Amino acid sequence: MKNWLMLVILSLSVLTVYPQVSLTGKVVDAENNASLSNVIVMLRNSQGRVIKYTQTDNDGLFSLNVSDDMASSCNISFSLMSYKTKSYALKGNNQELNVCLEQTSIHIKEVVVKARRIGEQGDTLIYNVAGFATEQDKSIGDVLKKMPGINVDKEGKIKYNGVDINKFYIEGKDLLEGRYGIATKGISYRDVGRVEVMENHQPIKVMAGFSFSDQAAINLKLKDRAKAQWVGTFESEGGYSGSKNVLWNSVLFGMLIKKSMQNITTLKSNNTGLNIGNDIQNFYSNAWNENSTMMGLRNYINISPKRFSNLEEERTLFNRSHLISTSQLWETSKKLQVKTQVDYLNNREADNNWLETVYFLPDSARVISEDEQGVSRQNHLGGRVMLEANKDNFYLNHVLSTNIQWNDVDLQTGGSYPNRQSAWMPSYQLGSHLQWMQRLGKKLITFTSNNQLCSRPQHLDILQNEKQLYQSTDAKVFYTNENASYSLVLNKFVLTLKGGMAGLLRSMDSKLEGVSLSSNQVVNDITSNNLQLYVAPQLEYEIGRWNFTLNVPVNYYHWNFGSDLQLKNDVLFSPQLVARWNLNSRLSVSVSGQVSSQGYDVGNYYNGLILTDYRTLKSGYETYDTSVGKSIIGSIYYKRSLEELFANLSIFPLWNSSPYQNEQCFVDDFLLYSYRKQPVSSDSWFFIGNLSKGVDFIRGIATLKANYGLSDISLVAENKLVSYRSSSGNMSMDIYGQPSTWLDWFYQISYGFSSLESDIQEKEVLDSWQHTFKLNIIPHKKVIFTLSGEYYRNEMSKNVYKDLLLADTKLTYKWKDFELYIKVRNLFNSKEYGYNVHNELTSISCLQRIRGREFLIGFNWKK
Repeated sequence: MKNWLMLVILSLSVLTVYPQVSLTGKVVDAENNASLSNVIVMLRNSQGRVIKYTQTDNDGLFSLNVSDDMASSCNISFSLMSYKTKSYALKGNNQELNVCLEQTSIHIKEVVVKARRIGEQGDTLIYNVAGFATEQDKSIGDVLKKMPGINVDKEGKIKYNGVDINKFYIEGKDLLEGRYGIATKGISYRDVGRVEVMENHQPIKVMAGFSFSDQAAINLKLKDRAKAQWVGTFESEGGYSGSKNVLWNSVLFGMLIKKSMQNITTLKSNNTGLNIGNDIQNFYSNAWNENSTMMGLRNYINISPKRFSNLEEERTLFNRSHLISTSQLWETSKKLQVKTQVDYLNNREADNNWLETVYFLPDSARVISEDEQGVSRQNHLGGRVMLEANKDNFYLNHVLSTNIQWNDVDLQTGGSYPNRQSAWMPSYQLGSHLQWMQRLGKKLITFTSNNQLCSRPQHLDILQNEKQLYQSTDAKVFYTNENASYSLVLNKFVLTLKGGMAGLLRSMDSKLEGVSLSSNQVVNDITSNNLQLYVAPQLEYEIGRWNFTLNVPVNYYHWNFGSDLQLKNDVLFSPQLVARWNLNSRLSVSVSGQVSSQGYDVGNYYNGLILTDYRTLKSGYETYDTSVGKSIIGSIYYKRSLEELFANLSIFPLWNSSPYQNEQCFVDDFLLYSYRKQPVSSDSWFFIGNLSKGVDFIRGIATLKANYGLSDISLVAENKLVSYRSSSGNMSMDIYGQPSTWLDWFYQISYGFSSLESDIQEKEVLDSWQHTFKLNIIPHKKVIFTLSGEYYRNEMSKNVYKDLLLADTKLTYKWKDFELYIKVRNLFNSKEYGYNVHNELTSISCLQRIRGREFLIGFNWKK
């Protein structure tokens, strides 16, 4: 420990030798004094090598930082086509340079000039949409997927160079508050001039200089024709499937973007397998998500006919979905914003799966087969009202929200244990979040208030062999968290002292009927109230290219469990140290370490059994204990934006210690999951890497992704402790290209595997391959022919594979802003998809019904 502290102190002392020199200024035309944008500003060392560069913004301004030892031997140059280049020798102190460039005539041979697809302005990258879009694209989301450094997952969540974005703006305003899937899927790429990525973005202006952010924000800059008037699209298609079912898909999207007002409204309806529920998913981290564990929120009843696999969701989703969503923003002359959001989703899904689950037991294996046919119905109504003022010295944010869901599931199961299940699973939530900040020079005062009220009454009915089982649960929670903080800038240090109080009032009642167990085993009637007092001092130190952040939160918990555990008091520490090193504008490294004393999981506080589905019983904790987790996360981020190269790599081992050992055993026909009071440790390793590079000669992009996870865990199975190791990984390569105006294509190859090895079973490794392709041929500027599909090769058991080829085709005719198309999906009319996965000490084989051949004709019109 002493050696470690000495190393940190020595490192800091060495770093202080290299103070930073700030170079700022403005470049103008020598003749008319007009600001010059896109002037290339370069720093060269004594050997003439470029060590740093940037470009002037629209106002002719630039800014560069360089260490003092380098600045004393550097030259700075300013160059722009049709102007004479100017160079200066630097001095070793902060400088403000006002540069005048003189125009000149240039005589060159005939050349072909290509505009850069990506440009830089300080910490902002500018993606030229026209450089990445093709005629086959519809929304700006289609184009974002082809931009190097930007990753959009299947649900629509956006990452920049491996890190989640923290804001999504349209013309500098965050209208949608994390539900940006509505915009990326709805806004036509033709209405967007450029996409701006603002690195190290701090969305709260008052916190600039007080808190470092390593996340980026995305801002869509619209074309003039898309401003101050309603623009939008209308798409409608209809057809039928091979089973003579009528198909439809309709989308109406409208957008009005003005200087002081914004509105986006969308209506969607389809039964063609499109999951429109993802459109209203909030991709920002928020207080509700952060506090859900503390509140013990969970669905105790958990049945669903939907199975998850790597198959494209449109292939397996048998739906009937309707969505209406509207978001409105008003901004006053004093930059005060008022936002309202209302969403309603009605969704019906049907599914049909066959499963065979093998449970590996100490002395044998148990096999259960299930043939499932089910229907789930979801109704979701959400609303938010927000008041926000975001100024340089003042910040106010107040959000009132409601989220109401009433969902039900009917599931018919054949196989080993034929039965029918019906579940009703509503959820009601009200929330209020208030944050106020005031900046006083080098001081910052913050007050935050978060209050949540939630109720989840749930019911499950099961009919099995003429025997009726009934499970009811009713969880009610009120949670409040009030805190204040004081931040102070002391030279290169930022000290923040935060303290607060949180309170929890929680009750959970449950009753199980129809099983041959004693009354005290099937009933829960518990309350769990908590008072939490906490202080969270934080120290941030920045010098040169280094940034260090130390957090030492201390939490005091006072629990009242009624007549069972009665009163419990606990004090938990969770220190964290984060170090970031920006070697230069291209390469950065971060390392963080944390010892996390995890608070009591109150959601697992119950001792009576709960029937979660027809054959699964669960019980919770009967004693009060907490667990400890340790983690180290190392990440490297690299970019050469003008060369369209982005790469990131993260490695993080995790070590967990828990007083509870997971236990499972069969009780008659039920599988009982419970916890045994016994210390246990588990280790895990994870690896995630991404590399994306623009490929100029095919006007495209190549992307390489890889992830790997390894876990050493133990489980008590049938009263015997079993240690097992599971691992899984995936590697994929994507290539997109548009080598000519009449052809563009996309190809992805992906390899994945999962393995399981235990004390009672030899190591088993199963792999899978996936090929995805899309080919667009444009024989005429008004005609597009598209062929796309996927090929899957999954290992069901050792050296036994199941293959599947799926293909679609589409013919499109374009005329001005109107498209007419006809398409056929699943040309070969394939009916099922097979795969195998490992989960703890189980192996699950699944055959999943997929959508058959479908014929559709439709049109798309853009205003």
